[in-house]
Amino acid sequence: MKGKLILLLGLGATAGAGIWWYSFYSGVARFVGGGGGGPPIGCLYAMSGPCRMVSQVAALAGANAYQPLLFWVGVGLIIVGLVLQMMEEQRSF
Repeated sequence: MKGKLILLLGLGATAGAGIWWYSFYSGVARFVGGGGGGPPIGCLYAMSGPCRMVSQVAALAGANAYQPLLFWVGVGLIIVGLVLQMMEEQRSF
């Protein structure tokens, strides 16, 4: 049961990170007049040079800049939840 709860928390955190990422980078694209092709997928999970630059400039302007830490916490919780679920199933046999 604990594994399932942790898995659900991980899925929620990852989904929340996806929503935050999409909202932030779509807003940046609208602000600068771009918008074709959608937000950069690489910025969802890493802070490469361009992603970091956009995030830092937006933070200086007072925006709630996206950070991929929430994504990675969610992925970690998903992995832990899956492992715990497998262990719980092993005990039930």
